[in-house]
Amino acid sequence: MKYSSIRSFFLVFICVLGMGIVSCKKGGNPENPVSGEQTPVSRPVGETIGAAINKSIGAAGGQLATADGSVTVIVPAGALSETVNFQLQPVKGTCDAGLGNGFRLTPHGKQFSKPVTVRFSYARYMDSIPSEDALSLAWQDEKGIWQMVQPFVVDKVNKTVSVSTKHFSDWILVTWLKIKPASAVLGTGESINLQVMNYHPFADDMLAPLNAADESTLPLGEGKPVSAVLVKKWTLTGPGKLQANGSAATYTAPGTVNGQVEATAIAEIASDAHQLLLLAHITVLGEGLAFRINGGDWQVLEGSAMLIGTSSASINGLGDGVALTLICPAGTGSFGWRSGSQNPASLAHSDQDAGYQHSSYYYDASNAFKDSEGAAVIDKWGNKGDWVIGRFNCAPAGRFSADSKQIGTAAIDGYFRVKRVI
Repeated sequence: MKYSSIRSFFLVFICVLGMGIVSCKKGGNPENPVSGEQTPVSRPVGETIGAAINKSIGAAGGQLATADGSVTVIVPAGALSETVNFQLQPVKGTCDAGLGNGFRLTPHGKQFSKPVTVRFSYARYMDSIPSEDALSLAWQDEKGIWQMVQPFVVDKVNKTVSVSTKHFSDWILVTWLKIKPASAVLGTGESINLQVMNYHPFADDMLAPLNAADESTLPLGEGKPVSAVLVKKWTLTGPGKLQANGSAATYTAPGTVNGQVEATAIAEIASDAHQLLLLAHITVLGEGLAFRINGGDWQVLEGSAMLIGTSSASINGLGDGVALTLICPAGTGSFGWRSGSQNPASLAHSDQDAGYQHSSYYYDASNAFKDSEGAAVIDKWGNKGDWVIGRFNCAPAGRFSADSKQIGTAAIDGYFRVKRVI
């Protein structure tokens, strides 16, 4: 069964600068002030979740990048006076405002004569980011606090965020304003609470980073609900019901759906210099496991979930000659693809008619084994007979022929809402 249009829960806001539109009133008043206090929070250093990429770069400059281009480091000529071994390694993201995994850039503490460019791609997160205008990069300091960098450059054509820096640390892509949770899949009759959250301190305008010109950082906190006076109203398009309460709202899905339906909750927000709409797109599903390859048509399979042993989960989808299985630790969480580890996570897909299969690993140009980037995310892990709900993405996934030879790579993403049978 295929659907040509289906999206997991994602958030987008449209930010229109005050020029050419009617100016907005200031968000707040002396009788009801808007508080932008945000306590910086220390987070643990992320554990490594993949192999490191190494490259020696000298005075002539050069660049280092992941295989899929998700992170690129550009060292200009003259930034170094000697040859330095650079290393880029994926780590578990520990920033509350973060998107996806972080990356460790070493050598830590190395100072450069000229700024080095750190560039993250956000193309794979287009279905879950709040807005391209609310993206930046952050690095983790020696106290464990994530520092958002100003200024930053968002390239909306190539879907990248870039900053300049003179030192290395752990880095991550962040969105400093978002609706929490950032993504979810709902079943019929289920509800979800929506909350507008901000992650950096502000004085008069929580959208101040959009106008930042100085080379500074903003310490990030665990996130606080936006003041109710900054949310003018909530509205809903599509099926279901939306109950608003200041900067929060509760969406309830319809009791029955034919396949899948989508709804959009809209929060209208005002600030000193911007007019802002936040859109929460919600997908309501029946039962099954759905996936797509390279952004193509969605395929929906009959699915189930089971506990393997005492600590592993198997989430399975089965159709006419098509199968997809996810193996990861049981319980809620985000589990990056890892082979041969204490807590392995893997994806396996086969298609008899197509004559190939996909796995959550691949071999690079030098024939070196690599775990794919991405993760299986379990949002709900129920008891036997209850729902198991979540999503997954894997890129690059190795594509192999029937005789186990790699014949290419692909990007696979999807979601699941299946009953646990064991």
